[in-house]
Amino acid sequence: MKSLAILLVVLVTVSVLSAPSSAGSFEASLGHTDPAWQVSLHYHPSAPPEGASPAAGGFWARHVSGYFTFLWSKDVDYPDGRDYTGILDSTGFPGDEQTGDFDIFDSSFGGGLEFWISRPHPYERDSATLLSAGVILGFSIVNRSDWNEFYDPMHILDPSGHYKVLEDESREYGLEVGAAVALSPVVLRGTYDTVLGTRVSLGYVFNWG
Repeated sequence: MKSLAILLVVLVTVSVLSAPSSAGSFEASLGHTDPAWQVSLHYHPSAPPEGASPAAGGFWARHVSGYFTFLWSKDVDYPDGRDYTGILDSTGFPGDEQTGDFDIFDSSFGGGLEFWISRPHPYERDSATLLSAGVILGFSIVNRSDWNEFYDPMHILDPSGHYKVLEDESREYGLEVGAAVALSPVVLRGTYDTVLGTRVSLGYVFNWG
C-alpha cells in the first residue's frame, strides 16, 4: 500500500507539471465521514483554448485533475487528566481503576487523481459544458492512537483524580475510489475508502490567476 501511495503522489505531480502554462482553476470541497471532517483542494489544469489542435496539452491537460485531502477528528470524547505516557505503563499505577479506553482518530491525509469527461470549471455565463462526470482514484494515510484513562483515589497524580496513558499509536493506509458529478462550478463527490469508509463532499470551483 505504501508503494501505491508513492505512485499516486508522483502521478499527481506529473499531471500538474505537464499542464499548459496558462493558469488553471482550484476547487475547495468540504465533506464528512465517521469520525472525521474533510477539507480538500483540487487543481484543474487549464485546458487548451477552443479551436486548438486536439493534441494540444495532451490527455492530462484535458481530462485529469489532482487533489489533496486532509481529515481531522470530530470526536470530542478524549481521556481526562494529565498525560503519564513514558512515566507509567499502559496499565497505570498499580491498584488504580481503569475508567475508560479510547480509540482516537487523530488525523488523515491523502490525494489522488480524477479522470473527467470534461473537467469542471469556474462559473462562465455562456458555457456549453456545465454538466460532466468523472471517476476518482486515490489513497489515504490514517493516524490513530489508543489511550487508557485511570482514576487515582488519592488525587496525587492529578487534582481531578483522572490521568491517562498512551497504549499504542498506529498508521493505516487506504485506497480510495469514487465518482463525481459536476454542474459547474459545483461538484458533488461520493467515495469509498478501504480504511475510512464512505464519504460525501461538495465542492466549488473558482478562478486562479
